[in-house]
Amino acid sequence: MQNRSQRSSRKDIDYCPDTFGDLFAVDATSQYGQFDPDCLSERLHFLTNTAQRLGFMSLQDAALADAEQYEVDDYTRERLQEFSVAGCHERLIALLFDRDVLETNGQHRLDIPAQVEKIYLSEFEALRKLDIMNKSLQDWDLDYFTEFSFLGIHTEMLKQAPNLLRLIHALAGIKLQENEPSPDSELQDNQSLTSRKQQRVVVIVFSLLANLRNRHTNFVQGMFSLFLFASKVPRRVQTVVNHVNMCVSSNTLRNFLKRAANEARSRLRSLGKGDEAFLLVFDNLTKYNKVRDQRILHCNFFLNFTVGFVLIPPPSRQHKMHTQADFNSNAIRTLALADVIPSPQDECDMGEAFLSHLSQVFTSCLERSEAPNKARFSSIKFPLRELFQINRADLPEFLPLPTYDQNEGVINEVIKILDYIQSDVGLSDERAIKNLLMVHGDFMTVRNVRYISLGDSNSREKGSSISPGRSRTHKSS
Repeated sequence: MQNRSQRSSRKDIDYCPDTFGDLFAVDATSQYGQFDPDCLSERLHFLTNTAQRLGFMSLQDAALADAEQYEVDDYTRERLQEFSVAGCHERLIALLFDRDVLETNGQHRLDIPAQVEKIYLSEFEALRKLDIMNKSLQDWDLDYFTEFSFLGIHTEMLKQAPNLLRLIHALAGIKLQENEPSPDSELQDNQSLTSRKQQRVVVIVFSLLANLRNRHTNFVQGMFSLFLFASKVPRRVQTVVNHVNMCVSSNTLRNFLKRAANEARSRLRSLGKGDEAFLLVFDNLTKYNKVRDQRILHCNFFLNFTVGFVLIPPPSRQHKMHTQADFNSNAIRTLALADVIPSPQDECDMGEAFLSHLSQVFTSCLERSEAPNKARFSSIKFPLRELFQINRADLPEFLPLPTYDQNEGVINEVIKILDYIQSDVGLSDERAIKNLLMVHGDFMTVRNVRYISLGDSNSREKGSSISPGRSRTHKSS
């Protein structure tokens, strides 16, 4: 049996008779991808037979074998580069994957396959149907601001459309998966800042595209409108920004604010119907009304208003409203100066707190300096004591009160302020007489409120049933 590993051909036998000769030979004007169509089928058939006689299954098999020689044959590498520069490899890939080739200015580009396009469209439809993206501004919800988070929206988008997010990140030159955080705290903060900026850009891009498909998908635009409104941006500016779909229209924003105001008013009025205690805080608001052209009846003057808010303790620290039975007026006589001034332990705690802050300033300045012996002071540390650690997951709720056109510096107007507050929180006269409410403020607020006594018949006839003076005394006792 003849060994196939050792083959030799006889030179006197013409194994591949050539019937074409040099009729179609390339010359200096020949280019890749541009061939003579004459006798094309016969020429390809001749090449296929020749390739099969030489041990290749087809012309493509022979081309693959030739391409794999680029590491050892410089001439092969040169042919591959010329073939690629001419755009022939993209045309070949398009034929293999059934993709269209787009020709622009003599350059060939691959089109996206229909299967890939369907994947991107399906993921984009999933993004458009996210609940966080379709929160309607027509229905006010207290969770609007708590649920709005670029990080949360980006995370949800990544779950629903990983391929589309990967494409957007690639176009922006962003790595979808961040590297491990650096041990350097400053570098880690910079990485986190960059990541948050990238997430905001990606969320805004998809929100704009989703709004083009459905104008009701405008949750992100609504948040931008609220920010512009809070920043006192002129309406003309908001109109221009609305034309590029970065915010909602002024009419939509106005309707949204009306519903939000009604919801806030309803939430405030519901406090008086419950049994949970809450704190009232108000103070004066003085504004100088400057007049350009002064007249006898038109001159500069100060405007005096009163603003405030209601503080609702978190669920872990809620307490029932105090009643008149909880107030021990006899204990007032037992109060001494030691019950008011700070204790020696309080002074020690305050001293350690100031010492800790001063050490932080000293350490920061020392790190920036070039002192030769600063290493001696690097071990000096004064940590801040944790006497009462605030739990950020258990925060109180703040409800703003309306602005009252009253001056808290006048006793009669303070009575009106308390009447307005009683009405705004939904507290009936009967419950206002029965319960005690805590009122906090500066010295003038506390001093003026103390003059209003629950036992005063004039105050009761005027409807002033809140007794902040006694509630403050009850707190001290």
